[in-house]
Amino acid sequence: MKKDIPEAIFKQFAGLASDLSPENLCCDGEISKAEVNRRYKAIMIKWRIFEMQVGRRVSIEEIETEQMARWDKEWKNKS
Repeated sequence: MKKDIPEAIFKQFAGLASDLSPENLCCDGEISKAEVNRRYKAIMIKWRIFEMQVGRRVSIEEIETEQMARWDKEWKNKS
């Protein structure tokens, strides 16, 4: 069973996952490949720090899936 991610750390993961999307990471192709690599490495350093706080590996897919589930639940509660 996976250890739950505290809400504050989950929000940090969600923000980093957004930063890793191709359009955000590459600034819609407006920055150099070297700058993309620098940004990716900086984001992944932060990601690993949060993984250490959680005590396990966390995949981008896990964060995205949970975020979608939360949005779906929120949307259904508004209806």
